[in-house]
Amino acid sequence: MKTTIKTLAYFVTFILFMRPTLAAMPNDHPRFFPHSGVVTQIDVVNKTIVINDAMFNFNETIKVHQLDSSTGSIYEIRKGNQVGCTFTRDRNGHFTATEIWILADDPLSLPGHY
Repeated sequence: MKTTIKTLAYFVTFILFMRPTLAAMPNDHPRFFPHSGVVTQIDVVNKTIVINDAMFNFNETIKVHQLDSSTGSIYEIRKGNQVGCTFTRDRNGHFTATEIWILADDPLSLPGHY
């Protein structure tokens, strides 16, 4: 009985706090990302971006999805932006971002990142 009440409490919490965030995202944005968080560093010269302490390489033609569903360039991403990304990993363990989605400005707005 206690487990059922606890499970129900988690479910209600998810619905109340996470649903508005998911609903606010454009329809073409994925609902979950392999990696997401706040951009803490971006270096367009060396083609690196740090998202929640994870560093990714990128190329200058990376597809960047805006909140209004348009696409832009890597030059539009700023430190402090909330983003989600897909990536690949090479044999040496280096990560390369393949696509980036700019999300809400509030770092607490994406489920799983507090």
